[in-house]
Amino acid sequence: MKSVKGIKTRKKRKRNWSRIIGISLFVAVMGTLITLSALYRSPQIPPEPADKYFRFSEAFAEVTSDSTEYMIFVKTVTFNITSVGGNATKVQIRPLGASVSDDALDEQLYFPEIILGESKEIGRLEYTYPVQTTKEEGKGWPLNFRVTCPQAMGNVTVYITQKFVY
Repeated sequence: MKSVKGIKTRKKRKRNWSRIIGISLFVAVMGTLITLSALYRSPQIPPEPADKYFRFSEAFAEVTSDSTEYMIFVKTVTFNITSVGGNATKVQIRPLGASVSDDALDEQLYFPEIILGESKEIGRLEYTYPVQTTKEEGKGWPLNFRVTCPQAMGNVTVYITQKFVY
């Protein structure tokens, strides 16, 4: 090629095929490793049902004066939770269909650990508004809670067997 004064001619560069092949091979290997790691990830063990992992006992409630023998309005509730399925960590208990104060959620309804066979007391959990419940023959008055921890999860029913007027 002729060069014109003031204009430089470009030299043709040879393509570096070994570099292109190396980068392509690296990308292919990384893609394969990521795909295989996603496929062979250890399967998560699903948590057991909370009603099988925990037992609830000694539930009693303070009820309002307009409660009857079959229908009560619960203002506060106290009960025990016992781990019967194994050790439990980071246990959280939340009332379903009713609200309680944030302090109660943090202090009364969280346990860092419950050892197999150990009981913990949910002490005088006060509802923001009275909760209405109707007696189930032979069981008591049901209240529903959600229990979550790495070992067990699910909705449970705690039956109030004793009540007194507040």
